[in-house]
Amino acid sequence: MFAKKILPLMIIVLMSLPGRSQADKQIGLDSVCVYLEISERGHTTAGAYTHFNDLKDRGIQKMCISMEEKIRLQEIMNRAKQKRHFQRKLAMGLVFCEVSFENSAFNSRVAIWVGSEVGDIMDLSSRKDYLVTEKRDLEWLMGFKNKIEQSL
Repeated sequence: MFAKKILPLMIIVLMSLPGRSQADKQIGLDSVCVYLEISERGHTTAGAYTHFNDLKDRGIQKMCISMEEKIRLQEIMNRAKQKRHFQRKLAMGLVFCEVSFENSAFNSRVAIWVGSEVGDIMDLSSRKDYLVTEKRDLEWLMGFKNKIEQSL
């Protein structure tokens, strides 16, 4: 009898709760600074995370990207499939970035890898992957990586 009275009320309450809109899932970037070095060796997730310390210790220069590039990277990340990042081996050719996300008190350590079929933007600090599969986004990421290589 209790369940007959409570169950309809619970269904009504659950249906009236606001769902998560697409805007709630969107990420925002405050700033993105890229280390002027492309990884010439593979890393594990932990190795890539600690490589940021090596970059700082060696005095590798950083370049903050333009507003247009930041907006484009933000759009790519919002279109990408988000999933949890698990410890694994990472490929060569990583671009290392310090990223300040909106509403975050700290800079995230982000590594970007791009191939011909898929790209991966890995937030190593919060352990999130942004898998990029759209051709136009992959082309932009490859151009972005090439720009970093030319700045070396």
